[in-house]
Amino acid sequence: MYEAFITLAFFFAFIGAAFAADRCKAAAEKKRKLMDGEEDEDENAQVVDWTAIEMYRELVKDKQGEKVTNEKDKEKRESMKLYLRQNMKTD
Repeated sequence: MYEAFITLAFFFAFIGAAFAADRCKAAAEKKRKLMDGEEDEDENAQVVDWTAIEMYRELVKDKQGEKVTNEKDKEKRESMKLYLRQNMKTD
């Protein structure tokens, strides 16, 4: 019976050790990139002004031929289309 408790204890100890090693390696990699002058991927992440469902709903309306009521919505649709063309290589 004691083997079960030892196994369970070692399981959590190894999980903790693996997590700590992963965090340590990530910190070392980030430090190395800073020392080498490389840019961090998170800093270059592109910010999108819309959610996926918002883009879907708006562009489906456009495909169905629904007219835009104001200039702001027209610019929004056009910028969504441009984003898809540039980043997803699709219309």
